[in-house]
Amino acid sequence: MEQSVIMGIDVSMNTLDCFTIATAKSARYSNTEKGIALLITALQKSGVRKVVMESTSAYHKLAWRLLDSNGFDVSIVNAAWISSFRGAHGNRSKNDKIDAKLIADYATRMTPARTPYPSDQQCRIQDLVRRRRQLCDDSAAEKNRLKLPESSVKEHIKSHLRFLKSQIKEIEADINKLIQQDPCLKKLDALLRSMKGVGKGLSYTIIAQLPELGKYSNAKIASAAGVAPHPNDSGRFNGQRRISGGRSEIRKVLYMAALAAIRSNSHMKALYMRILERGSAKKVALVAVMRKMLITLNAMVKSGTHWVPPQQVEVPA
Repeated sequence: MEQSVIMGIDVSMNTLDCFTIATAKSARYSNTEKGIALLITALQKSGVRKVVMESTSAYHKLAWRLLDSNGFDVSIVNAAWISSFRGAHGNRSKNDKIDAKLIADYATRMTPARTPYPSDQQCRIQDLVRRRRQLCDDSAAEKNRLKLPESSVKEHIKSHLRFLKSQIKEIEADINKLIQQDPCLKKLDALLRSMKGVGKGLSYTIIAQLPELGKYSNAKIASAAGVAPHPNDSGRFNGQRRISGGRSEIRKVLYMAALAAIRSNSHMKALYMRILERGSAKKVALVAVMRKMLITLNAMVKSGTHWVPPQQVEVPA
């Protein structure tokens, strides 16, 4: 990757702060369709083709879509990687202009791969799955409030819970409709749910947020989902390995699926019990089940085979 074609963009709700490596110049544009149109014109004149931005949940998506549709090579990178890169340089200074330059420098040294913008259908599914997660979180919070003794608002809470339940059902119907309209997603949903312990929550979340499933190696897919154990060793000291990073939504839903799997899936339950018998903590055993479920699903998607217990053999579909 040549330095002359790289631009780093620091994204905020209202603005896009840009730094071009070739000219060492900064610029600011509004994070609107009009502002991004001006940015695209400037990029086309300057010859910049590679654009790198941090993932910001939602604020980067408009620029990502418009730049991608105009033929630019866009990479969306994890904000934690940029933060680590800043620390490696011993640079504590931080503002939007400095961050844009840091992102451009990161792109020059680390050469991140292009991140294709998802299809319109994928975007709709992602939005619906995210909204479903929000409603489920609200429902869980209300259920906890319902447990409070001497509460004078229990009827209000129950009414709100009924409303949330109806909203979740509507969202799930919309997600299912989109999945059923796409033969590939329909097949993927059925394949994922063939494993005992995998329900619609995990299946929908994987479809929306882990399109790499079946394309990555087991180690890479575990890292992407944040269930790969990281060593914590130094010299003779062997610390406890921990999971971190990755896509937190995948990890949260996978955790709940693992709890279901150790009750309904005899293979996963046996794994869980073996790890407990070694003296490991319950959380360690549960994380092992999460990782095993994910890499098994990864292998299933690669081969196109539905879940069967290990002692059985299934012919690929």
